[in-house]
Amino acid sequence: MKNKTKIAFNAIGFQLGWWLSVLGVIINVPLLGPIYMLIFLGVHYQIFQNQKELILILIAGVGGTFLDSLYTRSGMLSFRGGYEHIWLAPLWITAMWTGFTATLNHALKWLDGRPILGFLMGAIFGPLSYYSGQKLGVINIEWSWIPASLVLALVWGSAIVGLYEINKRLGVVES
Repeated sequence: MKNKTKIAFNAIGFQLGWWLSVLGVIINVPLLGPIYMLIFLGVHYQIFQNQKELILILIAGVGGTFLDSLYTRSGMLSFRGGYEHIWLAPLWITAMWTGFTATLNHALKWLDGRPILGFLMGAIFGPLSYYSGQKLGVINIEWSWIPASLVLALVWGSAIVGLYEINKRLGVVES
């Protein structure tokens, strides 16, 4: 498979997973996105065959779920399609984190080694993703716009930079 085809698969595969995760919550089938993302990541692994990247994806899935769970615990936001009576972020959020992380060494490879640009991209598009989720009815942002945006911008900007640093320390290289 040509490199451009791999990158297109990677970018489109993640975006499809994002939309299926949201759609699954909207139509009350919250496992739709996670099941798709599991298939996507399996195919992704077959194409790229990078075990170290799987470790990065696992770290981001756990870490991202923890961060989103903290948002829930703090009262900053709440999710539809989650768990009753506990503050753990739902599985569809974990699926989004893992799918996004799978793009870092492929569709988003151009951000590697550019921490300022990575931070800015995360600080802009991270919050936009949450606000899109709110507009689509799968997330409720409980805090006012400015404090919530600042928290999301700082966390997502730092997450991009941090994930690339973990990527480097793991020795992940694009396949």
